[in-house]
Amino acid sequence: MSGPTAVVGAIFSGSSDGQAYIYVRGATGWPTSPGVTLDDPAAASGDDFGFSVAVSGSDVLVAAPATSTSGGQGAAYFYAMGPSGWPTTPTTTVDDPGTGSDSFGEAVALSSSVAGIGADTAHSNAGRAYLYGA
Repeated sequence: MSGPTAVVGAIFSGSSDGQAYIYVRGATGWPTSPGVTLDDPAAASGDDFGFSVAVSGSDVLVAAPATSTSGGQGAAYFYAMGPSGWPTTPTTTVDDPGTGSDSFGEAVALSSSVAGIGADTAHSNAGRAYLYGA
């Protein structure tokens, strides 16, 4: 959660592709349905899209640590709210910078203009954390 915005990941929804839901609290409280549903950009079953999510202001980060588009290493997707609202396609995609099945995106954090993305099986299972931003 960040201010009036909450993001919820659901890795087995959307035909098992995974989805993430954006809720924005209004004057009467929290809605019972999401304002925006984000689908797995890779549209591949088992990617675990939505396994970890983060929000900071008008930016959302959704990870898919088992995505097959990068050889099963994982990927993270940034969504930046624009003048017409939340986009349903990623603004930016970040693939695992490592090699092998690193589970890149197993954990994510977002604060202002800095994103932290964890890869828990990287570096011979010792794990790694990657920082992105200004």
